[in-house]
Amino acid sequence: MLDDLPDEKCQWCAKPFETNRSYQKYCSVDCRRRADYEERQGWRARQREVLKCITCGAPIEGARRRDTKLCAACKHASRLEINRRHRKRAKAGATGRRGTNQFSARPREG
Repeated sequence: MLDDLPDEKCQWCAKPFETNRSYQKYCSVDCRRRADYEERQGWRARQREVLKCITCGAPIEGARRRDTKLCAACKHASRLEINRRHRKRAKAGATGRRGTNQFSARPREG
C-alpha cells in the first residue's frame, strides 16, 4: 500500500509525482519552465535593487541596464551642466576640433 504513493512533490505546484530521475524536482516541463522563469525574474529584480547612483548614493529605481550609473535627478543635472558648457564655449567663439583639447576663446593664428 505504501508503494502506491508517489515519491516526490513538485517544487512548483506541490503535486505528488513519481520521479523518472533521482534529481527530478518538477512534475512536468511546464512546471520547470515556470519555476525557471520566476527564478530569472527574481534574479533581475535583485540585480536592479543593488544599483546605486555614483553621485548621490541614492538607489536607482527601475533601471533596465546593469551599467546604469546615475539616478534620474543626477542624470538630468549632469545633462544640464554639459549643455551649459557647450553654450558657454559656443558663446566665447570656441574653435577647434571636436573631441580634442584644442578649444580656445580666441581664433587660431595661422
